[in-house]
Formats: sequence, C-alpha cells, structure tokens
Amino acid sequence: MRATLSAYDQATIATRDPLQVRVIFTTAAGFRDQVDLRIDPARQLIDFRSRSLFGLFDFGKNRSRMLDFSARFASNRS
Repeated sequence: MRATLSAYDQATIATRDPLQVRVIFTTAAGFRDQVDLRIDPARQLIDFRSRSLFGLFDFGKNRSRMLDFSARFASNRS
C-alpha cells in the first residue's frame, strides 16, 4: 500500500500505524483532500475513505484518484 502511495507526488502521509494510513493529497491548484486507508487482514482488503478538506464539491477528483489507486495497487500485487 505504501509503495503504491509513493508513486503519487502530491501525496503526504500524515499519520500511519501498522494497519492504517492517513494521506493528504494536494492538487496543483492547492486543494487538499484527505484519504484514510485501512487494511482489513481478515478479508484481505483495503478499505478507504476520501474527502475534500475544502469546499463542498471536488468535481469527481477523489473518486478518480481512488479508482486509479485501486488499479495501481492491483497491478503492483501481480
């Protein structure tokens, strides 16, 4: 998970523990989004929650970023 995150220049790990990471993504325009990733070892899944830290609408950026993260993570595991 951390290896996949390291591919994102705009990502800064804010907090981490063995099963959870909180990441702040900062866009080129300066908007900040928070992503919480949590490993569920029993189900062998990563749950994530993404939210904008500014404004009410992110124009789908968080969704597209998480879809991209999921695809990159899956390809790194193969």
